[in-house]
Amino acid sequence: LYISSSDGVFKSMDYGKNWERVFISTFKGSEEEEDDNGLEDIDEEAGYSDIRYLAICLNNPAKLFLATSTGIYQSSDGGLNWEKFSDFGLLSYDVSFLFCAEEFRIYCATKSGVFVYAKDRWEELSLGLSFKKVNFLASDKNNNLYACLDSGLFRLSLKEPSEKKDITEDY
Repeated sequence: LYISSSDGVFKSMDYGKNWERVFISTFKGSEEEEDDNGLEDIDEEAGYSDIRYLAICLNNPAKLFLATSTGIYQSSDGGLNWEKFSDFGLLSYDVSFLFCAEEFRIYCATKSGVFVYAKDRWEELSLGLSFKKVNFLASDKNNNLYACLDSGLFRLSLKEPSEKKDITEDY
């Protein structure tokens, strides 16, 4: 059992009786910026990476992904160890939602669009869609990806990725 909060990610092995912190939000810039120029002016609370979503792979429950305001983190061992996941191809590091499909495909949502991780990079799937926020991503057994956006519900056939269909009129 996992839960995420502003204090990090917690894991319980006994149905919630006891909790262990397995991920702590990191200070923005602490890993990549050698020079702390301007960091003392940042409000301490605002300087931490916000955890947006925790995704668990259905085929491998020990594989976890975190969507944060500073990118994606992954764990392959149930949260014991974490590493930054590739952001190559993402237009924004502020990831609001993650989804692990059954076939080990990873989808994410940012303010810039909906992306799939394929061939060691993120590829945008939402070209041509107009929206401000992605609320949720899901797939079905017919190989369709659904994106619940502030502007409606959209379906993308993963068999024919160029075939985007607005299905708001169906609901």
